[in-house]
Amino acid sequence: MFWQRQFDEFVARMGGQRIPLRLRLWNGFETALSENPSVTFTVPSAAALRHLIRPTLDTLGRAYVEGKLEVEGKLADILQVAVRLAAHADAAPTRRAPRMLRHTRVSDAEVIGYHYDVSNQFYALWLDPSMVYSCGYFRSPQDSLEAAQIQKIDHILVKLGVKPGDRLLDIGCGWGALIMRATQKFGAKSVGITLSRNQWELARERIFKKMRDLLEDGGTAMNHGITSGDPESAQSPFDASDYIERYVFPHGELPHISLTLKEMCAAGLEPVDVENLRRHYALTLTHWAERFESAGQQLRQIAGDKRWRIWRMYLAGCAYAFAHEWMALHQILAVKAGSGSDAVPLTRDYMYSGPRAETAI
Repeated sequence: MFWQRQFDEFVARMGGQRIPLRLRLWNGFETALSENPSVTFTVPSAAALRHLIRPTLDTLGRAYVEGKLEVEGKLADILQVAVRLAAHADAAPTRRAPRMLRHTRVSDAEVIGYHYDVSNQFYALWLDPSMVYSCGYFRSPQDSLEAAQIQKIDHILVKLGVKPGDRLLDIGCGWGALIMRATQKFGAKSVGITLSRNQWELARERIFKKMRDLLEDGGTAMNHGITSGDPESAQSPFDASDYIERYVFPHGELPHISLTLKEMCAAGLEPVDVENLRRHYALTLTHWAERFESAGQQLRQIAGDKRWRIWRMYLAGCAYAFAHEWMALHQILAVKAGSGSDAVPLTRDYMYSGPRAETAI
């Protein structure tokens, strides 16, 4: 049979790699690619076999999400197996040019709503109590997620030099944790903007004031954003970015740090400090993935099986990607170019001598 020949060729190709994987077919046949496999993939039909025999992170992830591949094992082990399968796939990797997408207010709002507007309860089950959905700041790997998120917020506010009476605009404020902290701890007059309705409704309950002017002379700005490890801003290894494009962030674009800096300078901003928090985000995502696993039954009930599968692999996959330098997170501190501003001290000492985070916001 044709499928049998394809399957046998796949097993022969992968067998020498000692991947800790057991394969179970719909007809009851089982085989292992190494001794003592820690992960099992079950293929429910002959038609589903094609997702396995030409593996990329996108095809494997899509098969799992669509119920054409069942997986057993610890999530970290499953990711390691998927990456090793993709790394030894028959097909040579293709390199694509960066995608140039046209953004509009409507299209961007739709994409943000697609990602964030699941329900606040969904996110509350695996984020920290302050609902901070971005990279934490760990003084040590033993820090709790709660401590790391407050430390991150304080690190940003100190780095920006926020003082009592300053006006702070948080573009993409999420559920409002940073503007709350800026107001309550640092005495700033804070405003947040988000395109997600669920986030806006909760942030409005906490603190919302009318819009203020953007950056003034003598002010500081920060871009806190995920960046690509690919200098061409094109893709992640083994088609991982295709999975994210398909299921998580439609029309998403991930620039390399060099492109971000170029665009900031072209817009009239002078970057004065850049910090890479890649390892911090790997730790943050590991916390999120573990919490997501622990709350799996509740999350499945809230979001449905398919969305639970999407997010389960997305969080674990991102933890792997940040740990292995496929992606990074850069904080870029900037001032207005040509303003002669001395808003930022000559050294970075001030960033580590400001207020220390408390255990709660």
